Amino acid sequence: MHPWPTSSPWRSATTRTSPRTWWWWWTTPTASAPWAPPAAATLGKALGVNGGYLASSAAVVRFLRETAPMYIYSNPITPGEAQAARAALDLLDSPRGRELVAHLRQLTRRFEAGLVELGYEVLPGDHPVVPLMVRDTARTRELVRHLRAQGILATGLAYPVVPRGDEEIRFQVCADHTTGDVDEVLAALAAWPARAEVTAR
Repeated sequence: MHPWPTSSPWRSATTRTSPRTWWWWWTTPTASAPWAPPAAATLGKALGVNGGYLASSAAVVRFLRETAPMYIYSNPITPGEAQAARAALDLLDSPRGRELVAHLRQLTRRFEAGLVELGYEVLPGDHPVVPLMVRDTARTRELVRHLRAQGILATGLAYPVVPRGDEEIRFQVCADHTTGDVDEVLAALAAWPARAEVTAR
């Protein structure tokens, strides 16, 4: 079963950008306009596709379509993207999907534990997007270059994309990765010449 009902009382507003939910705006349920609490989620990082959606009462969806800037200036996802999201959900809801999720969580824990052991600052959590906090723009760019020289692609977020002091390398662990892949990245991070300056903060 897929998590976004499309029949009454639910409607969905699907966009390429992550929707913001105005949780303080509610409608009063009536016989003609049943009430449903808003539910928002992503189709991007969660399912490897693109965009996101919000499902709620028809009145809430109409209000957001007419007033929410994040929706007004966005584009609908394509039929191919919608079908890819459904296929991803079918996979996740299968025995193979549960195996992949368990493997992904194990890799994430291994990677986070390795970062901590090396002395790096991480934001703990179960999410496979693992931020390594560098907290310096020049060092973040330097670390990205170091990793790319080792054949490792990682995304650096530096000022002005993030506030000064919140600069980070954002790693994306994938279910296709292996423990060898994780250990290779950790070895590259251990060999970074400026590691002592970052981990000493």
